[in-house]
Amino acid sequence: MKRKRTYTTHVARAACVVAMLICTVFANKVNADEDEFTVRVDVKGSCTIDEVDELDFGDLDKAKDSPAEAKGSIKYWCTTDTPYRIEFNNGKYADGSQRRLQNGTNYLNYDFATPTGGDYIGAGQGATPPYEMTATISVDEVKNAVSGEYLDTVTLTINPQ
Repeated sequence: MKRKRTYTTHVARAACVVAMLICTVFANKVNADEDEFTVRVDVKGSCTIDEVDELDFGDLDKAKDSPAEAKGSIKYWCTTDTPYRIEFNNGKYADGSQRRLQNGTNYLNYDFATPTGGDYIGAGQGATPPYEMTATISVDEVKNAVSGEYLDTVTLTINPQ
């Protein structure tokens, strides 16, 4: 006797075919291969200058018997644990190592003091205290100065080592 195929029989066969395909896919997983790889980054030490105060002596009083002084600071940061050095050139109008302010053909010598040392270690953003600077013009320079506005430009470099 011949059996009549019904819709249910076709669905059952299709389900068996799908089941065999799924089994084949999962069987292939058993033969899958795997490996490991490294994720790497090299963080280079760097420094960023956020703000530098101008050193402004203000108006000099030639009648005072004291040197003129200007204070300022540098706000900056360097990558955590990065060694770095803070350096200044002698200024645009220096005569050898003597820093000078210029007004036309007139000059005022000044000294520039920074903290001792020079080699530091980075603490990361927001963790580095400001670097304090002081410039001084001697009493004799103040008393002998020709009136007018004097300027100099100093270059600051914060150099990761």
